[in-house]
Amino acid sequence: MSKENGNMHETAPVIDCRQVTRTYSEGPEKLTIFSDISLQVAAGETVAIVGSSGAGKTTLLNLLGGLDRPSSGQISICGNDIHRLSEAGRARFRNKHLGFVYQFHHLLPEFPALENVMMPCALGGMAISAAKKKAEGFLTQVGLAERLAHKPGELSGGERQRVAIARAW
Repeated sequence: MSKENGNMHETAPVIDCRQVTRTYSEGPEKLTIFSDISLQVAAGETVAIVGSSGAGKTTLLNLLGGLDRPSSGQISICGNDIHRLSEAGRARFRNKHLGFVYQFHHLLPEFPALENVMMPCALGGMAISAAKKKAEGFLTQVGLAERLAHKPGELSGGERQRVAIARAW
């Protein structure tokens, strides 16, 4: 609940999953990864998704990021039913509103840290000069101001992960 102009009202969750099920079919066999999951996450709230290998953590994150579609149920991110968007619409939504940091960093090896971080901004239509300034700021915040021109192969594993965090920002 939040108080605004003296009135109490409920704020909409940033993430709102309602009765989400994900099933995969292989021939006549169906594999249900999870069924009827409901989850709401408020702005500023920190959530950890934990479970054993094969429990569906990555599947859920792929659904929340619009990388996969639920078999049933509804997922709303910032008030947008992302699965009603076209593939291109979901890609634009991800570029503008979501950041992913994978267990493996997925940096492009031929580009230095600065360009790896600039890329999503530039692909999203931001001017190159603005993308460069933004990327420099993010890399500085993660302690890599002196490593902007280094390619992933010239960075430690921890530095690569921080470049990935800066890129997701």
